[in-house]
Amino acid sequence: MSALVAAKTKDLTRDEWLEVRRQGIGGSDAAAIAGVSPFASRLSVYLSKVQPLEAEPETEAQHFGNVLEDVVAREFSRRTGFRVRRRNAVLRHPEHPWMLANVDRLVSDGETGPAILEVKTRSAYARGAWEAGVPLDVQYQVQHYLAVTGYARAYVAVLLGGSDYRQVRADRDEEFIARLTELERIFWFEHVLPGIPPEPDGSEASSVSLRRLYPTAVLDSEVILPDHAEELVRELAEAKAEAKQAGDEVSRLENQVKALMAEAETAYLPGIGRPVCTWKTQTRTTIDTKALRSQEPEVAARFEKTTESRTFRFQLKED
Repeated sequence: MSALVAAKTKDLTRDEWLEVRRQGIGGSDAAAIAGVSPFASRLSVYLSKVQPLEAEPETEAQHFGNVLEDVVAREFSRRTGFRVRRRNAVLRHPEHPWMLANVDRLVSDGETGPAILEVKTRSAYARGAWEAGVPLDVQYQVQHYLAVTGYARAYVAVLLGGSDYRQVRADRDEEFIARLTELERIFWFEHVLPGIPPEPDGSEASSVSLRRLYPTAVLDSEVILPDHAEELVRELAEAKAEAKQAGDEVSRLENQVKALMAEAETAYLPGIGRPVCTWKTQTRTTIDTKALRSQEPEVAARFEKTTESRTFRFQLKED
């Protein structure tokens, strides 16, 4: 089985590349569809396919990830002796045309057929996630690529915190691929094609998606929720009550530790050489906007900026 070429990427603009991605499910979508991505959700993936939105500006992390990709790939080749080359194309599964793959590199490692190289750059805070090998979200991405290409193995090279390099081999897992393919099939045919959004989860990605989908409210508009929403609302009330209790307990414990620290900035436990908590004095300078408007209203007006956002408030009162 050989993958088909959906589009050549060498001369594609970013907008053109994003348009190609909307035509199917890519490797970076796989973990979100499975509910294990720290960066995206099922809802955010759905919106990226059905509602072309203005592309978000590239973040610093994304920029340097792109810059360092070639550096990490060359380091992988240097350490392994394997030949590494680019595959400047978005590939399509020959049997499931909604499965796409834009692999970082292909590897010639002396075994039968090519392998995939997936390159990652992560902050030092991600070290814990890589201690046991390849994190689950990257496993989904890699197995998706193996499903599309038909290849037997992949390598993952990651640079953590700019100086901690690691590499791991990941072999093709047919059971994993079968489960993932079915998840993606359901998502594509039951959500994307008919335009039925999946239920939001509690991730920040879903919150951002809802803000982008419904950025403003219609003035004085009201809605009666459907009958099945009653259970949802009561669950929300219970969850908020539990969260408040947990917050109160956290505050109680924090205050007891603060009392033990007194005027100390840093606290240690006996036998532990690193701090367990700090309570430092911080200074912050702000502008007294009320006084500025009173004494220099013209100056204040020149620099005032009005923004819009929607605030969700909840209160369940029984009659």
